[in-house]
Amino acid sequence: MNVKRYDDCVRSSQKNQDEIFWYQGTLHHVFDGGWMWVIPFNNHQRSTNPICSVGVNFDSRRFPKTNLSAEKEFQNFLTKFPDIAIQFEDAKPIRNWVSTGRLQYSSSSCRGERFFLLPHAAGFVDALYSFGLVNTCTIIVPLAARIMKAIGSNNYTKEHFADLENLQQKLFDYNDNLVNCSYIAFSDYNLWDAWRRIWILGSSMRQWKAGVQKSLKINAGKAKELSTLDFEKNLDYLTPSFEGLGDRFFSEATAIVEKFQQSQLSANEAAQKIMSAIEVIDFLPPNYLGLADVANKDLDVASEFGSAEQKRFLFLILLRLGMLVSVLEP
Repeated sequence: MNVKRYDDCVRSSQKNQDEIFWYQGTLHHVFDGGWMWVIPFNNHQRSTNPICSVGVNFDSRRFPKTNLSAEKEFQNFLTKFPDIAIQFEDAKPIRNWVSTGRLQYSSSSCRGERFFLLPHAAGFVDALYSFGLVNTCTIIVPLAARIMKAIGSNNYTKEHFADLENLQQKLFDYNDNLVNCSYIAFSDYNLWDAWRRIWILGSSMRQWKAGVQKSLKINAGKAKELSTLDFEKNLDYLTPSFEGLGDRFFSEATAIVEKFQQSQLSANEAAQKIMSAIEVIDFLPPNYLGLADVANKDLDVASEFGSAEQKRFLFLILLRLGMLVSVLEP
């Protein structure tokens, strides 16, 4: 309790580009070797819960596990980062402190005789991008269609779900690489600023592939009705993708960050290479989300869709998402 609003803890001579206050959402403090989440439940006028969820994730290669108590470990962390510590000057814990070992786990297989492990049960990398629910929802729709088909054909063999396991592993691998490069990039502001644009671009491309590209293929404005069979057969659009940028775009961006980790590139060189790769993209709306503008530090989807082209792009995405939701409704 009594965790301060970070907006009240920081004084800046520059006007904040963001239209939303930090305390109104989940705040991430990132640092060389890890990150912290601060999730307030008292972040609007009608809030009745004074509690704030706080946690710190360390790269165990940089910060090996110690025998210190969780409370002492947290206090030691704050002494290293006085700009973070000010937020917790008046904070009081309302439950016992908890410290864990490594969080990562994965199953050797997610399918077996008459069972299928959903993503959050099959494996976990890090809470950084909150992929647990996203990946689970991604799998549920085609899995439901596949189960319905299995019921109809009385075919529950593991082979019947092999391609779904392959898709799930691709989601897991993408998250693994995304998080790993994030931890590496945390060590340098410019590199992290560049790498987070890759994350935003990847999320956009996933929607582009699922929504806009299919929507543009609708002939003469005739709506194409989606059925569970579409989801059962067509899994490609669910795969993590940088559609239009070539299959190697993400792997090459990942390799740039790893070269920095291996001291083959400086942080600035790596950041410039990533930004250069983004700048040459020619099929997105002009200055899409400001991704190619290094001066733009606030990459806010809600405030960036200003042009007619950008609004159309957003409309098509929302249209597609609406189609997905309609399939799940009774």
